[in-house]
Amino acid sequence: MKVQSNTLPNEVEALQGGYLVRFNIVPIKVIHMEVTQDAFEYDEVKIELSDTRSEIIDKIIFIKYSKSAEISLINNFNADNAYLPYQEYQKFRIFAKELADRVMLFKQN
Repeated sequence: MKVQSNTLPNEVEALQGGYLVRFNIVPIKVIHMEVTQDAFEYDEVKIELSDTRSEIIDKIIFIKYSKSAEISLINNFNADNAYLPYQEYQKFRIFAKELADRVMLFKQN
């Protein structure tokens, strides 16, 4: 889910019963009552305390790709190995795994 904030958010924030994980954090300008303010826009996903690394990866990937979109990408890749959207999907999967590893470390502390 896309979220905006006036302050730079932490990548992982502990909540009662879980965590908020934030990524794709970009600075933006917001106009409010004719005043331009600095802000941040980012993707945010809620992680439960009991979520495994695999479940965290799935939740991160689902922000960008539904299950049907994943299947479609894989099928299109099988038809054409040079299918660029599949390569972008694979890069995002790697990112999701790296982020999940950071979340798992955060959970241990």
